[in-house]
Amino acid sequence: MNKKYLIPFVFTIFVLTSCGVDANKTATLTETTTNIETTTTSSTMETTTETLETTTTTVTPTTTKEKKEFYTYSSFIEEAFGIDTIIYNVDDTNPYGIDLTIYGSNISAIFYEPKNVSNPYTNLSFDEFYNDYEIAITYEDAKNRSECGFIAGDITPQGYLPLDNGIKEEDTYIRVSTGTYILATNGNYIGYIPNTFGSYHAIYYGCGYVSMEDVAAYLLAFGELPPNSNYGTSSYDRNECIETWGIYGRVNKANFSGDVNRYPYEPLLPNIMGEDSIYYTETDFGTTGSYKYKFYSRKEQTVNSYNNGEYIERNICRFVFVSDYDVKSIDERYVFYTYNHYNDFQEYLNYEGGWGLRFGCESAGNLPCSSRNDYDESFTPSTQYPSTIIRRFSEIV
Repeated sequence: MNKKYLIPFVFTIFVLTSCGVDANKTATLTETTTNIETTTTSSTMETTTETLETTTTTVTPTTTKEKKEFYTYSSFIEEAFGIDTIIYNVDDTNPYGIDLTIYGSNISAIFYEPKNVSNPYTNLSFDEFYNDYEIAITYEDAKNRSECGFIAGDITPQGYLPLDNGIKEEDTYIRVSTGTYILATNGNYIGYIPNTFGSYHAIYYGCGYVSMEDVAAYLLAFGELPPNSNYGTSSYDRNECIETWGIYGRVNKANFSGDVNRYPYEPLLPNIMGEDSIYYTETDFGTTGSYKYKFYSRKEQTVNSYNNGEYIERNICRFVFVSDYDVKSIDERYVFYTYNHYNDFQEYLNYEGGWGLRFGCESAGNLPCSSRNDYDESFTPSTQYPSTIIRRFSEIV
């Protein structure tokens, strides 16, 4: 049966049809030094605190303020797609004849035709756009931003560790199989609404995102890079990336082999090797500010801000995700984050702050390796990928 404003505990697919000028990305940079105390809490209420000596680079007057309105699931759908939006369950018949089961086992769908609107961002400078910034609510707004090289999602400063809102069931982390998609009438991806414990928003396909949560949701939902990350690592690519996206440009689109024989300190990722292996891609994650980190054979090093608007200093943080074109179902995709250059990983569990148990070389009690030459046969074997329990979002909120 068709429903309006279904509770956001099933994957929802919105069906859309597809809807300019490079702006000046020069920003004024200021630097402040602060002591940042980060507290992370698991669902079992075990809390650890880490204190980092951090230099935070901010862009003025570019700030992200609180959204003007708190969006529940239904109010967001009404605001973004209209009050008469109809939601179809995965097993409902939809007017476009799309088999929704290929996108996941617990999804729903909404069909939406975007409006044809003029682009208000053409010829805006970097500072003019990001002053008094808010995230994009509608597809039209996000698409217009992307056409001008502007970000659609959260731009708050990013640390190097994920949030720790992962929920456990009998000491095993829960991965959610439900959420909200947006599709074109031909079945192509247009957007995705992440599972959240707060205000709802959408991640729109083909638009720019930089926060850890936004990028993880994008990679899981679409199995592709957002356009502000879809660059190689050459000097030419880095310059083009900065010219188009300013400080919010990211680089590195490369195959991730996951060869644990060549790199014995790396843990084995699911289905990455063997007869039925699937294709993984890696990309950089850009942190803000600087922090100290030490590898096995090196002195303690400073990891600086990723992109200062003039130069991209690639750091040690990466996303590794399933990008196999044959893998359409979100149930079969994986997104992992590594803060120490492939030594350890955490899985994105498809909800806000939902990151799984960290596993790998450092998690086993070793100092992380900067290369295979660091690896010592006396090392404790890396801890391996921990299995998860699959649940609907409604079962954990």
